[in-house]
Amino acid sequence: MGLDEVACLTKYLLNGKLDIIPTDKSRLLYDRAVATIALPMSNLDFCIWQIMIQRPALIPFVDSGLCILDKFNPIRHRIYLMSCILETEPKFSKKFLSYNFGSTDKIKLLMHMGLTLIHTVCGVLLIKFYVAIRNLLIIK
Repeated sequence: MGLDEVACLTKYLLNGKLDIIPTDKSRLLYDRAVATIALPMSNLDFCIWQIMIQRPALIPFVDSGLCILDKFNPIRHRIYLMSCILETEPKFSKKFLSYNFGSTDKIKLLMHMGLTLIHTVCGVLLIKFYVAIRNLLIIK
């Protein structure tokens, strides 16, 4: 069985560390936030969301692609909700704090920026391709 939403988003937002397990408090807060303030998803968004949760490796691509295509998308809204929740958790808060960069950190940052660009381009193509295929199947 795959990971649940909270675990997938936690691993994505905290750079995919396998030993990171979301707390019960994080799960409860996320469930409440989604029930209370999350934007409603269209059928297309829900299908993309399900694919993301089943295949967490796609999350950076979909998130980056939606940043360009629809930055106020309900999928991104859920990612932001989880980010806000994790930021308030003492266990995870250090991951969200800034620190002084050394020269090797600047190189890592440039590499990360390049990877983000690749994620964005691939994500836009992935979403456009998925929408096109889905529209073809619905028309038939």
